[in-house]
Amino acid sequence: MYPKYKKWRCLLCGDWLNTEADIVTHCQNRNHIKNITGPLRDKQCIRKIDAEIQANNDFYHCIICNKRMHEALIDYHIVAEDHIMRVEQSLIYKMDPTCYSITCRICELSMYVYNFASHEKRKEHLMNLNIRRA
Repeated sequence: MYPKYKKWRCLLCGDWLNTEADIVTHCQNRNHIKNITGPLRDKQCIRKIDAEIQANNDFYHCIICNKRMHEALIDYHIVAEDHIMRVEQSLIYKMDPTCYSITCRICELSMYVYNFASHEKRKEHLMNLNIRRA
């Protein structure tokens, strides 16, 4: 909320909202839903904002940092320390390409990369995941 103006702004769509009812209506709007479900560009968790909504369709949204930016700023954003830290914290595993080893950050277990799919389905992993979410 912007206290000075007593308004909210949807960073994704760029719309200004005056009341909490406007927020609810906006979040159910087809264009907002289209923007939040848009495909990610890559593992940096950045997606393009729908050209139908924006007059200038060169805007992107980082879902990890919740920042809206022009296309020209993406390369600077993804190397920023706070973005790198947030991406790293959001991953549930970290891979070591030198030895085909992967570490589940939920369970703190290292394993052969091809065993990760079965690890994700194990009861212990699911329990640890639920504990972390709580």
